[in-house]
Amino acid sequence: MSAFGFLPRSIILAVIGAVVFAAAAYAGPSSWKREWKKTDFTKHSVDFSEIMSGGPPKDGIPSIDDPKFVTLAELKDVADTEPVIGFSHNGDARAYPLRILIWHEIVNDVVGGLPITVTYCPLCNSAIVFDRRLDGQVLDFGTTGKLRKSDLVMYDRQTESWWQQFLGEAIVGEMGHPKKSDFTVLGDTVNVASRIESANKLEQTQLLVSQRIHDLLEGELEVGKKVSTELKGKTGAFQLSEVLGLNEAASAK
Repeated sequence: MSAFGFLPRSIILAVIGAVVFAAAAYAGPSSWKREWKKTDFTKHSVDFSEIMSGGPPKDGIPSIDDPKFVTLAELKDVADTEPVIGFSHNGDARAYPLRILIWHEIVNDVVGGLPITVTYCPLCNSAIVFDRRLDGQVLDFGTTGKLRKSDLVMYDRQTESWWQQFLGEAIVGEMGHPKKSDFTVLGDTVNVASRIESANKLEQTQLLVSQRIHDLLEGELEVGKKVSTELKGKTGAFQLSEVLGLNEAASAK
């Protein structure tokens, strides 16, 4: 009699499948080296057991390395409430729609002369923009197909070091140890966008914006109720405004 006794064949196959999946989810340097020949796995700042496979292989979720843009007037299928990651530098303002980033997760771009990497982790709903200049070189980023604590693990194509998106830190490879390298985070290190989205659900509104966005677009937005709330990671009350749409003058532009 087998070790499975008299279990039905379907249950046996399910158990075997679960074991195989678990083994694939956590591998380790010995198996990773076949795909990551340039990565120095002797240098790491986190335990390898914390890094799991997300399913896709290296670059299985392709980054966007030569993004194309159109003006707002040229867009035909974007609502006023379209969620985007916005970034502006030296008078150059761009918006990266989440519906595109959800399929790519990383955009390598140059905005106003500044090399940046726009990142979005759908599992964490974390959107962070980084200055991708480090130690005199400009890095280009792709997806490893790995996760750490359910967050995107990126890699730079110059050294194939692995980076944690939420921390902006190199965690494996040449840049990961003993001197830990950090990206420059552009903007707020607290993911205010996802905190506002949570408040949006709580208040049952269609779109809430921060006071800063409200002030920047003053006169162009049709505003509903005001919300004063606390956001995790921020101190004190945070002022939010409900956006009902564009006012008539702004819509006519």
